[in-house]
Amino acid sequence: MFLTGWALTTKQTGGIPDAIPRIEAAARRGNATVFGSGMNPGFASYLACILTGICHRFRHVRITESVDVSMFAGDGNMEPLGWGLPRDSPGHKEKVMEETRVFGDALEVMAAMLGVALDEKRCTVDFAYATEDLPLEGRHIGKGNVAAIQVRWEGMVENRPVMELNQLWVMGTKIELAWRAHRLHHQCRWRPNAAKSPRHLALQNMATKEKARFPRHWHDHHRAAGRERHPAGVRRCRRDTNLCRPAGNRRTRPPSRLLSNR
Repeated sequence: MFLTGWALTTKQTGGIPDAIPRIEAAARRGNATVFGSGMNPGFASYLACILTGICHRFRHVRITESVDVSMFAGDGNMEPLGWGLPRDSPGHKEKVMEETRVFGDALEVMAAMLGVALDEKRCTVDFAYATEDLPLEGRHIGKGNVAAIQVRWEGMVENRPVMELNQLWVMGTKIELAWRAHRLHHQCRWRPNAAKSPRHLALQNMATKEKARFPRHWHDHHRAAGRERHPAGVRRCRRDTNLCRPAGNRRTRPPSRLLSNR
């Protein structure tokens, strides 16, 4: 995933330190714009920033994704996160931080949209452990080994977190801490407080790709209107970032609505 290029340039293993200037130079030569996107991070970050539009000022913006990932435990994307490693495995937290650096890109996007200049980005990683053996499809997690991961990427201003991307991934419910997967949740604080938990039309069975059924009333409504069965609430969302825009065509940073510590 590529949003702003920060993760690609700062990654300890396999990073490309000069990636951003090289891509910008190629974009200028081709008179093109490079747009990095994704679901989360990406689309979810845009929604959180849009939510702040009802706030006169804000102190903190948080996006929380809590997901039970046991249904695709054997997926190759799960391997680098170290599921099933023993407690206190050396370098595990650092490895998770490296694998989730793209959330740092999302902090940069959010900061640009909200007109905030971040002083630094911080990452905190915590684990919870299985209370019994978990014979999941494609992966076995032994009792006492890593069965839940929480990753928090925070954007800091004056040593205070002003935006946070909180990821909570669990392999079922047999874990020692009361971590439970719920949904994607956006929260903006302050004046007024705002919160939103969007409902997503998802797949019921990730293994068989069986589609979830839409609510009956939704079908009836669209049958009566003679329209196709597709999520009417899904809209196209595009937000150009400053990255790789042709010279002389960069957007100005919007005025910040961030409340200071004073």
